[in-house]
Amino acid sequence: MANEAQLNARYTELMHRFAGASTWREFLELAKQFRELDTYKDASSYYTKCVRAASANAYREYREGFTSRQGVTSEDYFEAAGVLSQISDYMDAREWARTYKAKGTAMCYNEAISLYEQSEGRWQDMREAYLKMNKIKGYKDSRDLVERYHKHFSECAYATAAQIAATAQSGPEFEEAAEIFEQIPDYSDSASQAQKCRRAASKYKSSAPKSPRPKKEKTQNAAEQTEVVRKKRARAEDTVSGVDFGEIWRTINKTRLIIGIASLIVCGVGLWGSAFFAANNIDPSNDFLVMHGDKIRGVCVLMVIVGAVLAIVEFYRMLSPALKRKLAQRALAFAQKVAKPVLKAVTKVLGFMGISIGKQRLKGKDEKSFVYVEKPAKASRKKKLRNDGKWHELPDNASRVRFIFIDYMIRKIKQGYRMKYHQTPCEIGEEIAVEQDEKQLFEVYQTARYAGAAANEVIDNALVDELLKINVKRS
Repeated sequence: MANEAQLNARYTELMHRFAGASTWREFLELAKQFRELDTYKDASSYYTKCVRAASANAYREYREGFTSRQGVTSEDYFEAAGVLSQISDYMDAREWARTYKAKGTAMCYNEAISLYEQSEGRWQDMREAYLKMNKIKGYKDSRDLVERYHKHFSECAYATAAQIAATAQSGPEFEEAAEIFEQIPDYSDSASQAQKCRRAASKYKSSAPKSPRPKKEKTQNAAEQTEVVRKKRARAEDTVSGVDFGEIWRTINKTRLIIGIASLIVCGVGLWGSAFFAANNIDPSNDFLVMHGDKIRGVCVLMVIVGAVLAIVEFYRMLSPALKRKLAQRALAFAQKVAKPVLKAVTKVLGFMGISIGKQRLKGKDEKSFVYVEKPAKASRKKKLRNDGKWHELPDNASRVRFIFIDYMIRKIKQGYRMKYHQTPCEIGEEIAVEQDEKQLFEVYQTARYAGAAANEVIDNALVDELLKINVKRS
């Protein structure tokens, strides 16, 4: 009963505001609040009325005045996209919402990179760059940049907070350090450090101010505390070899981890079987083991090989690109560390033989400069079509058309069509597109593939739905 009274009071308040609303922003705000009332009385109809009342003026502002506005930022583009999405049924507002969102995403990406490059060690600017990049996760290489920015921002913020806490002599200074630690609660021991700073600040508030120490002693004590904090952090990093296991757990592919563990179990079973047959003689009276013992041992060996290979592959593929790069850097550093004494030993052996590599290099006659470049990966003999992303993750209609086309071609290949990768989509369409709707799919795909950014202005939602129906019809 109380809930009904609250709903009625809220509904009455919104009705009064609706009667006095005059600007499109007020109408859109009312539309959001009417939508929260859901099916209460005629709230849904008033939601529609508010959206219609705001549509013309909102569209005019973001289509006529917005393009000529000076100093437009990514936040302005995102705001425009949000407003146009609310009035998506008005004229071509839906298409312009997608356009503004794409422009805002690109501008936000550039703003984040600029902020990070100009931060000069200021953790506040790094945090702003991280937040901007995290907002557009999935655009270009933003996912890797988010990890890098977050790590760098956390390190700088931790160092700043530790410095303030080490030299703090008053409650406000400890509170400032605690606030910075609370910005990075998942980094190292920031949470416990924040609690310590809060307790220290509360002690200063509850007790009388202490007499200040001599300036020289204070400076020396601050330097000692800073050095202690630095050594503690260095020991913590050495303990885990600079690896953040929390980061690894958050970014790895859990499905591939499970497959890798299952492969290790298969490998272990195969090893146990091989060891069992090697340690125990086959009983001659057991006809089954006498006849099939070699086959069982072969199966065990095959299980060991397949399980080990599959486990290595899956454990490697479960890592994110950033972690793969870290793994490669560690492997390269280890190889350099191992190769250094080997090279030194070879140099000594050659020196005993009267050959001095250093002297020959200093002459400069036979010296060669090698530039190591990454070899291009060999082209796969057998290419395979596949859709990497998922439908709900696709950013625009051009990507959805490409997704539908690839799904259509995969089905044709399974039906017996032999793909000729040197042919253009038009040439392939002349061979396999029999009916008119199939030809339309190839024509729209041609636009989505080669028209660039202009493709999203040509391809609308209705056309994508039509192509989706064509693809489902042929399945």
